[in-house]
Amino acid sequence: MYIAYSLLLMKNFKLRKYLKFFFLLDFFFFSFFLLQAQTKFFGKITDEQTGENLAFVNIIYNSKNFGTTTDIEGNFVIDDFGKIDFLKISCIGYKTKIISKEEIRQKTSIKIKLSKEEYFIQEVEIFPGKNPAHRIIEQVILNSDKNNPEKIRSFSYVAYNRMHFTVDFSQSIKHISTNSTTISTDSIIEIDTLFDQANTEVIENDSTINNKLNTTKQKSKDKNLFEIFDKQHLFLMESISERKYKFPNNNKEIVLAQRMSGLKNPVFMLLTSQLQSMSFYSDYIHILGKNYLSPISKGSTKKYFFQLEDTLFSEKGDTTFIISYRPLKNKNFEGVQGVLHVNTNGYAIQSVTAKPYEKHPLFDVNIQQKFEFIKDTQWFPVQLNTDLIFNSLTVAADSIAVPIVGIGKCYISDIQLDADFKRREFNQIEIEVKPEANKKDEIFWDKYRYEPLSEKDKKTYIVIDSLGKKVHLDQLMDIMEILASGNIPIKFININLSSIYWWDNYQKNRLGLGLSTNDRLTRYVSLNGYFAYSFGNKKWNYGGGIKIKPFPFHKSKFEISFKYSNDVEICDNFNYYSDNQIQLVNSIIGMFQNEMDFAKKYETSVSFIALKYLKAKIQFSVIDKTIIDKNRYKYKYEIPDNFFINETGLYLRYAYKEKYMQTPKGNFISLGTNYPIIHLNIIKSVSILNFNNKYWKFEATVLKSFLFRNIGKTSIFANGAYIVGDSPYSNLYMITGTNSWLNFDNVFNTMKINEFVSDRYASIFLYHNFKSLLIKTKKFAPEIVIMTAAGWGDSQLAKENPDLTDIKIMNKGYFESGLQINYIINYKKTIGYGIGVYYRYGKYHFLKEINNWTFKLTLNMKLE
Repeated sequence: MYIAYSLLLMKNFKLRKYLKFFFLLDFFFFSFFLLQAQTKFFGKITDEQTGENLAFVNIIYNSKNFGTTTDIEGNFVIDDFGKIDFLKISCIGYKTKIISKEEIRQKTSIKIKLSKEEYFIQEVEIFPGKNPAHRIIEQVILNSDKNNPEKIRSFSYVAYNRMHFTVDFSQSIKHISTNSTTISTDSIIEIDTLFDQANTEVIENDSTINNKLNTTKQKSKDKNLFEIFDKQHLFLMESISERKYKFPNNNKEIVLAQRMSGLKNPVFMLLTSQLQSMSFYSDYIHILGKNYLSPISKGSTKKYFFQLEDTLFSEKGDTTFIISYRPLKNKNFEGVQGVLHVNTNGYAIQSVTAKPYEKHPLFDVNIQQKFEFIKDTQWFPVQLNTDLIFNSLTVAADSIAVPIVGIGKCYISDIQLDADFKRREFNQIEIEVKPEANKKDEIFWDKYRYEPLSEKDKKTYIVIDSLGKKVHLDQLMDIMEILASGNIPIKFININLSSIYWWDNYQKNRLGLGLSTNDRLTRYVSLNGYFAYSFGNKKWNYGGGIKIKPFPFHKSKFEISFKYSNDVEICDNFNYYSDNQIQLVNSIIGMFQNEMDFAKKYETSVSFIALKYLKAKIQFSVIDKTIIDKNRYKYKYEIPDNFFINETGLYLRYAYKEKYMQTPKGNFISLGTNYPIIHLNIIKSVSILNFNNKYWKFEATVLKSFLFRNIGKTSIFANGAYIVGDSPYSNLYMITGTNSWLNFDNVFNTMKINEFVSDRYASIFLYHNFKSLLIKTKKFAPEIVIMTAAGWGDSQLAKENPDLTDIKIMNKGYFESGLQINYIINYKKTIGYGIGVYYRYGKYHFLKEINNWTFKLTLNMKLE
């Protein structure tokens, strides 16, 4: 308007020079206000008490309800300052705050602190009609396949992961709990003393460190914890990984770089994909290894209570609905609670927070995920948080104890959709660590870090790295890895823990010592040997061997071994290749064995990974066996005291789609499979050393579990064996049973040990674990398991010798069913004791009814 008016007066010559000045002045102010209107406004929102960044806080900035939300770091941006009339800050669990435009008029950024308030999602009766939140959730479920990144053809990205451990002063405890593990302040002060006196670049040498450690004795034990942890974290780790995915289940994550405070060669890594589900759209989401029913799974509106908390509008025309959720009252299932931000652009999740609805006594875990609409094509996660609060692990000084917390963050970049991957790029190793991952320079790290390391981060690395060098932390971690395998390392020698003491019904007390060389001597060869004395039969037992690994770093895991032993062994037993769980159960059952035989064994074997999912072992053995009890099965013909058994066998383990994580040291850790695990043994007798028995043996097992929504978990274990030909006594099959006081799964719990013997048999065990879905209160939540089992066995010897009526075979079918009530008594929901009750029926039912019942103690452990 001013410009037009000026032009009309331009005819007046005398005013032209003045109008020119006003015109320029007008243009200046017009440009100024235009630029001001387009100025971006930045903000950061934190917790008033803890200083913690608050993710997904809602910010409404005008009467049109235009708004935005903070990211995982608590940051937000409003593109146009001129459209701000006010700032209304709201977040569930915090007091709403309103800031007028006058308070921010001269600012381009602001830091806002919110104070907490008690908040509970109250169930309210919505009438008339449907809960408005349900319509939105149903649309999310309807569009879930379209918005689920793992339903598209392929993608790739690079993830920067970091996690640090510190203490949470907002949850300080005046009196230390007797149930918690407490870290003494002395150890923290040692670290802090190192920091106080350390050079900011590097601690010079061990003697310097010794001097610094000595000064800690002069420190007061009541040093303020806040001052210590204001300078540094307890621990810090970082990693950069590249993930490739090809539908439907081809996945590969390669760790390109990793760094851990205190360790030069990290022995493990902590990836976000291991802590929480990358996709929230599956029926179940996993958090720290445990599965929870997703609030956006089919039928979730009958399981969860949803409440529409707020609505935000964007200038693009999208609407964001903020919906809180939690499990409905009186609904018994493993659920989560939190807040969903749903964007009407495809009714996709824009952000989500979740934590288990039931508080765990050991730790709490909270997760946060933020999604973006990538290339206007696909919603994809770009930021993920995982917070761990260890309720039973505290740092204490005087009368104050504060819990240790782990704060994990993941930032995803370089997202590529519909990438063209070849199938050969994926293999059985799902997580792989590059050999040079611990040697990346800062230029590489800074390329992917969301923000540079803080001074606190840098000081943590300096101090903990120095302390790790002093206490030889890398070597200690090596020792812990060996201990996990059941050995005590002393330099290059391992002492086998299980060899020191053993007890069973036959040997009674058994004392011994087993030694083997470890990788500190060489990775290519391992020597081993043992000796033991059995007090029950007053006999010495011993053995030894050598294992050769020509290619210790190759994924084929090729090994050659030679073994010799002079020992007792369970009669009529057999094992499977490369399944520690089955071997462990067989070993524990051996505690209750009364029947064993002496055996001198000479074995040589070659083991390797034959195909993608197939492990194989070829073995040749010569066994000189002495029968201890020739009458255990009441055979009526003469049985020799001593004979040779010569066999060659192929032992296979097949687990389709089984995935592995390759550790930095080249070890492989199974990540499991959703398909059956199959074992197969094919064994043939060899006629040498006066052994003329000719036979083939075929042995197999199949193990599979199924997870059913809202019902629990079903497990199936089937096994069987078949002998063709003339196998000698003590080389048949004892049907696995134990009516001891301790419960075992996948065996007949009502069957006596050595009650039946067969040269062919088949059995199946069915279990259904309702978990705590049937009975659950605040203080009592046992897991209910029902089971049934059936078996059949026969003996060719009995058919050929009809007079041998005392031979124990079960060709009429053996049946039992039972009920387990686990975790009747439990320690912090990890170790649980319960009872098992089993009943025997069918043709082998006892006349005296009480003898058909078996009562047992159950022992279970879980870390979920």
